[in-house]
Amino acid sequence: MDLKVEDYSRTIAGWRQDQFEPLGEAREKYALSPAFIDFASIYFNYGWGRFMISYPTQFSRVNGYENKAFLQSTMTF
Repeated sequence: MDLKVEDYSRTIAGWRQDQFEPLGEAREKYALSPAFIDFASIYFNYGWGRFMISYPTQFSRVNGYENKAFLQSTMTF
């Protein structure tokens, strides 16, 4: 099963949102420094950008695998 570009983009956008949600919750609960918030935002945006530009190479390797399982296994930095 191959993901189309639009599906991949939606999946990665969802991943990015999943990364930012706990940060938003933590900002309400704790006094996070502006430097930490900036670092976390850059870190999540970097991961999102990395996945967006790597679509052709990432999904050329998934023949025969479920894309969701493959995506989850590659979402670590």
